[in-house]
Amino acid sequence: MQQNLKTKIYVEHKSGLNSAASDLASELRSALHLDNLRNLRLITLYEISGLTEQELNEAAPGILYENTLDTAFPDFILPGPCIAREYLPGQFDQRSDSAESCLALVFPGRVLVVKRADLILPEGEFSTADFRR
Repeated sequence: MQQNLKTKIYVEHKSGLNSAASDLASELRSALHLDNLRNLRLITLYEISGLTEQELNEAAPGILYENTLDTAFPDFILPGPCIAREYLPGQFDQRSDSAESCLALVFPGRVLVVKRADLILPEGEFSTADFRR
């Protein structure tokens, strides 16, 4: 087994259940005057080092996402421009730390590293100036 393997999984709340995306879209419309912002998708990217794809697929439900609330994708192609946000090296990310701790309980003795980023995918008509705001 390859211990240096990095596996990615993309997670998005199911339609109608993503209040964080709705709240962020509303805030962006208001603060940045983005009247053309119709909708916003918020996708969480997890990158896990130390697990094979099969091990991750077995352990991820219940740790990284909930089947009833979320949709998980092994791959994701960006449909257009997006904004990515992640913690800088040295900053504490509680969600990544919690995921590492839970995965360590499932796979004791493994050296696991979980990194997380949010992909913000705005839907609507935007100019270059809109994205620079």
